[in-house]
Amino acid sequence: MSTARHFASPAEALGYALTLYQNGRPAECGAVCRAILAIKPDHHDASFLLGVAAFTLGQIEDAQHHLAVTIVLKPDLADASFNLALLLRRRGRLAEAAALQGRALRLVPGQTDAGPITTLGGMFRELGRIAAARAVLRRAVAQAPDDAEAWRESGHALRDGGAPGAAAVAYDRAYRLDPSRTESLGDRLHASLSQCDWSAYDALCREVLSVIDSGRGIALPLLTLLIDTSPAQQDRAARHFHSAVVKPA
Repeated sequence: MSTARHFASPAEALGYALTLYQNGRPAECGAVCRAILAIKPDHHDASFLLGVAAFTLGQIEDAQHHLAVTIVLKPDLADASFNLALLLRRRGRLAEAAALQGRALRLVPGQTDAGPITTLGGMFRELGRIAAARAVLRRAVAQAPDDAEAWRESGHALRDGGAPGAAAVAYDRAYRLDPSRTESLGDRLHASLSQCDWSAYDALCREVLSVIDSGRGIALPLLTLLIDTSPAQQDRAARHFHSAVVKPA
């Protein structure tokens, strides 16, 4: 396999490594990056790509090491902080992840994608910092009012902050924006039940039952026990939930 020593420059080798990664060959990509770093240990782009390749391969310790080194080599590389934040979140190190996510967002003040902002809001919510989560998520939905995930995460923060009525509105917006995310429909129904709001109960139940019967999405199994469902529908919902959510993990 080619290494950086066979190229005219580390930059040329890095281009080849990136092509390998984009073609689904992360192990070979990593080998080229290691060869670049053997020649030029402070090559931050090679260190970053090696961290990403290792993450893709499930080599979590290596990925964390190389992404952390990249941040030392190139503190203003936002993508390194974003990726390390994602890794740390998956490892349950939420406080560190949130700090890195916030740092990365400050490095790109003109960020147009609401996704990273929504992610920070979710991290704050998981940390129990509900006020901070709601503030960040207000920014996300203001920046991207048609982003279903930003609205759904806002619903979670509102729900956890004791505002089920506002949460129901956010969940409804999320579902209308992306009907394929039927979890938002279940969240909407649950929020309404939490505040004894029966105004849309029948229509929501019919829609949840349609999801179950058609198999077009996820219906939260516990929720099916709270509405008028048959044992067959409850079983179908539970099996679909397991195959779509539990089994992949």
